[in-house]
Order: sequence, then structure tokens, then C-alpha cells
Amino acid sequence: MFNQIAFGEKLRNHRKIKGLTQEEVAEKIGVSGQAVSKWEKGDCLPDCYNLKMLGIIYQISVDTLLDTEELETIDPITGIFNKRHFLNYAHTLVEKARRRQENCYLLSMDIDNFKRINDNYGHKVGDKVLIELTSRIQSAIRSIDLFARFGADELVLFMTDTNDLGIQKAAERIRKHICDKKFEYGEVSLDITLCIGISKVIDFAMDKAIQNTMDKAMSDANNALISAKKDGRNRVRYSDFNLYSPRPSET
Repeated sequence: MFNQIAFGEKLRNHRKIKGLTQEEVAEKIGVSGQAVSKWEKGDCLPDCYNLKMLGIIYQISVDTLLDTEELETIDPITGIFNKRHFLNYAHTLVEKARRRQENCYLLSMDIDNFKRINDNYGHKVGDKVLIELTSRIQSAIRSIDLFARFGADELVLFMTDTNDLGIQKAAERIRKHICDKKFEYGEVSLDITLCIGISKVIDFAMDKAIQNTMDKAMSDANNALISAKKDGRNRVRYSDFNLYSPRPSET
């Protein structure tokens, strides 16, 4: 039986992979942008012709689109993208940002004391924390942002078309979405926090454009993350304090 909600989720993921807007998908298929928006929300069933056209757009069969493709790109626990897909697709987004002269940033995130959660409450609770935490982050970011799980409790986020102030607000919004509300699982009530390290990949706002490689940006973001851990956890830190002048994060 066709699952409209599952189809909508897969359509959003594949549209991200190809870097298409809803309007671009609609134009290729010959429908309205409103129709594509409804499909992604699971509000209406696309007809057979449009399903075939979607398969052509993504150069895969409809069966693959609906069933198997996501296994290669999606983390099985959290449902967000995995490391393999992030590394493959981030380079495409960087090149697109260069052509469009859009700023882009990399955020490296790590749950504070996650090992202690697994040790004290077991991996089932740890998995529940991961699932809820990634869901909270998704509710705090845009649909165009690339979000993935890199490791046990390591998450990465690629954001484009913003600036230093915008990225600072986004990072603080994410941090507060996690720490402002307890994680509740029956008798288990947990205060969860995370640290965020941020680096610039491309910045056209300066007199001389900053254009780092993805490897350099990831290294800078990880170093900023380490700094946040050393500063007391539940922090947002930046790879260049002179550029960002961040205020200390408040718990």
C-alpha cells in the first residue's frame, strides 16, 4: 500500500540531494509548486504519471525512490542523513554556493556526557535521546539545511545563504531547543545539553572572500567544538573569535 507520508519524506530527501526547489521539481513534472508542497506534507496522492516523472528526475526507478534508495543515505536510528551522504553531497552544495556567491557554514555538534547516559540507563534510552534530539534540531533548522549523523553522538549541519549573525542565532536556537526541555522516558528524566562548534566554509561578506575546503572547515569546526567542551559544555563556539565575537552561551 502506498504510504503518502513516507513518500513525502523521501521526496524531500531526494530533492535535497539534487539541490532542487519545490518549484523546480514542479516545473520538471508539469504541476504546480503547491502540489509538490502538498506531496511533501503527505496531503495528497501523486498520480502514476507524476511518480514516473519523479523517477526520471532522480534517474532511479519509482520502486527505488520509494523503498531502497534511502538505505544508502539515511542513518537507521535517527532517520537523518548518514556520514557517507553528507560528505558526498556537501561538496555539491559548496560548489553551488561558490557559483551563487552565497555564504556557507559548518556546525559540528556533540551531546554532552552521552557515554554516561548509555552507561547509566542503557543503549535503548541512549537511542531514544538521539532520536528526540535530532527531531528537536530538525524543528529548529530550515528545510534547505543539510543535517547528518557522523558518529555515536556526533552530528553535523551545513548551512548556506546566511551570515555571521544568522549562524550565531541559528546555533543558539538549536542549543536552547535541546536544553530548555527535559527528555522524559517513563521514570527517566534527563537534562540533555550539547556543544556546537562552527566554522566558515565560504564567506563573501569580507573585503576578501574566505573560501575554505570542506576538510579545513570540518577541522576548524571540530576544534571549536573541543573548545566548547573545555569551556564547560552546553556552549556554542566559533573557529575565529575575531570574526564572530560571540557572547558566552547561557545554560
